[in-house]
Amino acid sequence: MYLIINAVFLVMAARFLTRSDIRIERLYSTFLLSGWCVVAICVWQFGHRVGGVPFAEKFFYSNPGWAVLDTQVAGPVPRINASFSEPAACASFLSEILFSSVWIVLQGYSVMGAKWLIPASALALACTTSTTGFITVGAEICLLPVAAIATGAHRVLGNITRLMLVGAAISGCGILVLVTVAPQVVPAAKFVFQSTTEKKDSQSYQDRSQVDHDSMSLVGETYGLGVGWGSNRASSLMPGLLSTIGLVGVIGLLVFDWKLLRAAMRTRIAIPPGPERLVIEGLIPAIVGRLIAACLSSPTVGFLDFYLLIAMLIAAIARVSLRRATAVPQPQLMRPDMPWPQRNITPWPSPMCVCGERGYLRRSLKY
Repeated sequence: MYLIINAVFLVMAARFLTRSDIRIERLYSTFLLSGWCVVAICVWQFGHRVGGVPFAEKFFYSNPGWAVLDTQVAGPVPRINASFSEPAACASFLSEILFSSVWIVLQGYSVMGAKWLIPASALALACTTSTTGFITVGAEICLLPVAAIATGAHRVLGNITRLMLVGAAISGCGILVLVTVAPQVVPAAKFVFQSTTEKKDSQSYQDRSQVDHDSMSLVGETYGLGVGWGSNRASSLMPGLLSTIGLVGVIGLLVFDWKLLRAAMRTRIAIPPGPERLVIEGLIPAIVGRLIAACLSSPTVGFLDFYLLIAMLIAAIARVSLRRATAVPQPQLMRPDMPWPQRNITPWPSPMCVCGERGYLRRSLKY
């Protein structure tokens, strides 16, 4: 049922956003604004866990259908989950916000404080102490030069180098100041680092690995067909998809993803910087970031905002295609020095021609 709702929502949202009177770039700005909201809630919850600041727990965790893990700790460090059910879900969302913000800033766009959202989302993600978030950010950093080369934006490579140097310098200075002011942070940071690197030895990791192994065994038992949607729940995305929809379904999803990515890249190259290109540039990294996080620790991608991002990407591509299809070609006037094969475009210029940006008629004085 949830899959049907998400699919119907995707189709309806994509069709609605294709309308030319909708400012689709404002919807992307709202997506970045949601990142600022999550960052603010992370800071608020951190103040509640550390300093006893009042926190609206009943407001954010009012759904009884979700088991909320809002009291987890990593040694002496509280794990922050903001308004999400667990820290890993919060880190997954912040990773897509971070990747999207980094890419549009590298491309030269200036959207709603995206430059400041980069360090803010990175700091909030660090407060979750989520291994999923850390690995996802590492994968996104590795993908940045690959994306720059694949899109032909070679100038972005220099921006990536400068961004990494600035980020390393700011992080180093911040760590130095923090260690000097609060030396008790060092043992806590060391514990978080050890728990992250030794994640494979934890009981939770072994349990999740066993669930994924059992899910993959279903692929062979069903001869690659899967047991059907909703009949099995794995620990990560790929074992979950393979065990439910089988090899045929996964191949179909990969074909859809490839066609969507290819259409987005072609549209991006064909249009100058503008609203649709901004949306394409910003949403592809966000979707990739969410998929990377889901492949690590999420059995499904069932959040409605993910399908809204896909609908926005499809709508941006469709808007450009519709604009090209409905564009009226401008008439070309023949000149006496024009070669004869090109003179079949229009006859010899008449005394009246269409001129000016407003399309009014005026008498031509040049023959």
